[in-house]
Amino acid sequence: MFVNAKWIARVSGVLQAPLGINLAAFYNARSGYPFVATVLTPTRPFSAGTASVYLDKMGDNRLPNFQTVDFRVDRSFTLFQRVKVVPAIDIFNLLNGHTSLSIRGTQNAATANTISSLLAPRVFRFGARVSW
Repeated sequence: MFVNAKWIARVSGVLQAPLGINLAAFYNARSGYPFVATVLTPTRPFSAGTASVYLDKMGDNRLPNFQTVDFRVDRSFTLFQRVKVVPAIDIFNLLNGHTSLSIRGTQNAATANTISSLLAPRVFRFGARVSW
């Protein structure tokens, strides 16, 4: 996998809603990484091993653009005048995107053009921070 995005955009923000509720969001987007199709040569003489031959120029073909939105809701409470509790809910990949992050590029292999990594599905995280 070649890590080389042509553009990246990130935006984050927090909104303090009534009743002390905080709403936060993070938008992350970038262009797709290059996909380079290759052919693996047979073993070469004199113990030279195999070589990967690129079929296209680097960057001519790219994976799909990557976009994701993360979201958070929290609210702080004070207990016993000294203990502060902040329960929170985080949602990662809010829109449940399924972007291919890498694809196997060796064209003369049985796994040619299969997805080797995919954006993780939507995840909910429940937690609390306690301070005193």
